Amino acid sequence: MVNTHTINTPSNPFKQGFLAHFAPFNPQVCDKKCIRNMLLALLFIACHLLTFGQDIKGYGSGSVGLINGKVRLQYELPISPLNSGGMNVNYYLSHWRGPVFEPFLRHYFSEKDHSEGFFMQGKFLYGYLSTDLISGETQRGSSYGFGIGAGYKFGIGDRFFLEPLIGYRQLSYPKFDTSTTDTDVDPYNLLWGLFNMFAWPHSTGSLFDFQFKLGYQF
Repeated sequence: MVNTHTINTPSNPFKQGFLAHFAPFNPQVCDKKCIRNMLLALLFIACHLLTFGQDIKGYGSGSVGLINGKVRLQYELPISPLNSGGMNVNYYLSHWRGPVFEPFLRHYFSEKDHSEGFFMQGKFLYGYLSTDLISGETQRGSSYGFGIGAGYKFGIGDRFFLEPLIGYRQLSYPKFDTSTTDTDVDPYNLLWGLFNMFAWPHSTGSLFDFQFKLGYQF
């Protein structure tokens, strides 16, 4: 009689998708608390890197989107007299819900400095969004992209400013986790998914990027 033993070997994270073991890329791991901590960590890292060795104050601004419901917050820190960087965060409130993070770098074409004038910028985008299916289930997934834009910072008094921006961006349709849904067997969910894909470029995934923010210089 031969004794057989089953040896349980640990799964290889690279074979299962290495990024799936990190909360931001795993919809079954990341919840609202996780998203909040991600946001705080990203803001802290951006602020620390941009102000290391400098004693330069920054600019905070925000706005509310009424057409495609969202709240937008931005923090900008100078790198040099005509260059800056920062983080813009959009939190969408309807249909596709959740944050889209936009770290950016900006150059000012101004005779003064970064406190006012015309600027151009480039940015990367990462979103973690959720939407509801007809069956009542919720899908969550990640989006990635980039964008370019131009704007003008108008000074109002010593501290306040207005900042309109117009640009172009690409944000991929969320790669939703379907392991816990029946999208591929439920025709209603399938039709709803097709509708979402059609509606995406006309809402949260729009190629047109327009922002108008009111801000304060710290």
